[in-house]
Formats: sequence, C-alpha cells, structure tokens
Amino acid sequence: MESAVRRHGGPLGKEMVTPAAERMAITGRGVASTSVGMTDDEPIRASGGPGTIFSPIFRQSWLALVYRCSGAVVTFLFGVSFARMMSIEEYGVLMSLMTFGFIAATVGLVGQQLHVLREIPSLAARKNYTAIGSIVAKRVRVICLGSIAATVTALLVFVAAHGRGGIFGRWEYSTSLLLVLPLALIEMQSSVGRALGSVNLALVPKDVLWRLLVILLGGALFATYGHPVKAADVFVIATGVLVLLIAIQQVHLRHLAEGHRLFTMVVRRSKDVGPESGGYYYAANRISLLLDFFLSTFAIPAAPLIARLFDEDRRTEIIRVTSGAALAAFIAVLGCVVALALAGDIVLMAFGEAFVRAHGVLMVLAVGQLASTYFGVGSIALNMTGHQRAAMYIMVNTSVLGIVAMVGATWTFGIWGTAVVAASVGVATRVWMAAHIHAAERIDLTATTMLRTIARRATRMGT
Repeated sequence: MESAVRRHGGPLGKEMVTPAAERMAITGRGVASTSVGMTDDEPIRASGGPGTIFSPIFRQSWLALVYRCSGAVVTFLFGVSFARMMSIEEYGVLMSLMTFGFIAATVGLVGQQLHVLREIPSLAARKNYTAIGSIVAKRVRVICLGSIAATVTALLVFVAAHGRGGIFGRWEYSTSLLLVLPLALIEMQSSVGRALGSVNLALVPKDVLWRLLVILLGGALFATYGHPVKAADVFVIATGVLVLLIAIQQVHLRHLAEGHRLFTMVVRRSKDVGPESGGYYYAANRISLLLDFFLSTFAIPAAPLIARLFDEDRRTEIIRVTSGAALAAFIAVLGCVVALALAGDIVLMAFGEAFVRAHGVLMVLAVGQLASTYFGVGSIALNMTGHQRAAMYIMVNTSVLGIVAMVGATWTFGIWGTAVVAASVGVATRVWMAAHIHAAERIDLTATTMLRTIARRATRMGT
C-alpha cells in the first residue's frame, strides 16, 4: 500500500502523497472528507486539514469587511439625511432615543445571542435542526420576556419625566420604545444565521438594509409633505421596517436549516390552548395575583381616608399618602419578582412538578403586576373623589378591548399571548386611571412624586 501511494523525488527523498491517496488516508483514519463548493451560507466544518478550514474563513472575512464598510457608509448617510430632513431639536431626539433603544434592546437580549453562537454550530455540523429549533425557541422566549421588561422599565422613565421637558418629557417620543423588541429579535436572527455560517444574514439586514430602507421611506415622507420629519414618525417607520425584515429573514433561515422551521416553532408550539395549557396559565395567574396583595391591602384603610381628605380639600396629603404607598408596594413587588425569577419554578411545583413549564408565563404576569403597582390605586381614588363614572368607563373599555385582544392573542400564541395581553390590560387600566385623576384633580397616585421627594432629600444631604 505504501509503495503504491508514495513517490520519491529530490535529493532528500522527500515523500509526496497524491491527492487521491491523501483523501483515502484521511477517510481511513475516520475523519470526514472535505466537501467542495462550500458557499458563504454553509457552516465551516473543521475537517480536511488547515487549508480547508482557513479558506472559507478568509473568504467570509473579506465578505464581512465589505458589509461592515457598507454598514458604516449607510449609518453615516442615515445621520446626514435626517439632519437635513429634520429640525435640530427633533434630530437630537431621534439620535438620542435611537441609541437608548439600542441599549434597551441589548439589555432585553440578556446575552441569549451569545448562547446560540456557542450551542448551535456543533449541532449544525451534525444537521440536528430539531435540537437547534428547541434551543432557539427557548432563547427567543427569554428575549421576549427580557425585552418586555426593558420596555416597561424604560416606559417608567417617560412617566417619571412627563411634563418636565427633555427627550423623555413628551409622550410622543415614547414611540421609540417600539424599537426594543424588534431590535432584539433581529439581533437574535442575525446570531442564528451567523451560527449557521451565513455572513449575509449576520450582517446585511441589521447593519445595512434597515437603515437604508428607513432613509428611503423617511425621504419619501419628507418629499410628500414638504415639512420637517418628526422623530416619532421615524421611530414608527423604523419599527415597521424591522418587523418586515424579521419576517423576510424567516425564509432565509428556513433555507439555511434545510427546510426546518426555527423561529416559527415558538409560535407553533404555543398554539396549544387545550386544558393542559389552561392549567399552566391558571397556576401562574394564581401566583401572580398574590403580588397585588401589598397595594390591595393598603386600599382597605385608604378608601375612607382619601374620601375625607378630598372633602377637606387636602390634595397634597392624598398625594403624599397614595404616592408613598405606591412606591412601598412597588419595591415590595420588585423583590417578589426577583425572587420568582430565581425560584419561581420551585413555587410552581406546589401545583405539581409539571407546572414548572409555566415559569415563563408567570414572569410575564409578574412583570405586568410590577408595572401596574407603580401607578397606584386608581380605581379606589376615582371612586372616592367623585369620578365613579370615569372609573366605570375606563374599566369597561379596557376590559372589552382586552377580551377581544386576548382571544386573538390566545388563538395565535397560546397562553403566552394570553399572559402578555392580561399583563398589558392591567397596566393600561392603571395608567389610564392615574392619568385621568391627575388631569381632573391634579392628584398624582403614582410612585413618581415620592421618588422625586426622596431624590431631593438625598441631594440636600449630599450637599
């Protein structure tokens, strides 16, 4: 065998092996032979020697360099274009809040994009797309929960700064928060594409295409109406473009996964709305409702107190009491939410071992309760200050709209959709009630006033 595959040449008798014999020898040692014609969207496999590994890496590195340079050009063009289409104030808001949105999206990702980069490549080399789909589904659930939490937290900044001027002082600029979840999801898609070996999917949509499309649509809006573009309009356009690109990238991801679904598996798995899912939701809901214990307990003695203080025209006292209670309850609920994040599965095991599957749903409901608590005892305060009709109007409208939204969300996303809508309706109801009594009676039920008071005292002590 040796004599058949060797040829001796040169003064030193150096051995040279023919390419065919090299492939036979490699295969004989149990190492897979190198595939030829690898495209930029195929995973790089460590087989066939150093040359086989580094050639695709260098080729994809040059491609990545081209995309990075293109992204830098488009980013610069984005800044210049909107500087010319907007007033300098609106431009400052746009760039500041877009940066804020990127930071919030990074927080919402909670490092899940790095997990898929670590976990998927080996599975992709073995074409185990079922396992990849399971990993992606799990990571996307965490991202959705993290992004919702980051959005709600960022929304509280707008609530606290409302009416005080600056970029967080106007409600219309809160449209920037629409970017958080899409930015997190497109980053996750890019990481999955990168893990599957696609430089195109890793860089083109998020680094080049979305800013380019926003420039074109913003320019069309500017040309059509002839007046400076508003930052809020650009945020809405950017969100729509991101959602469109996320949907389009699903086709590319499915191609990379040889026809297997990845991100869509999250939706498909969640569509089960049978008795089993109902049981999981009930358990999570029972536990989350306990978080309202702090504020509802306060409401018992607070109702007659608010009525008496209102009749005595002592609104400052009402604000001090209700805002302080809202802050204290918010801190207590925040501690419970952290505890549930760390040990919620243990709490759910009180219903049975299988109920640990409802941990994610529990966290969505818990975060909703946390946000609701911040806005105080709106229903009690409205009824005790002569605004019973407004309280009933708000309750009926949010309940009806919530039921309609819940039916659609449950049908599409299962108990995850139910949980998100339930949490959102609770927050919307409390926000609306707090806003109504503030507009009608200049009474702040939220924790904001007490936070400002504490901040002023701390500043005085510091000086």
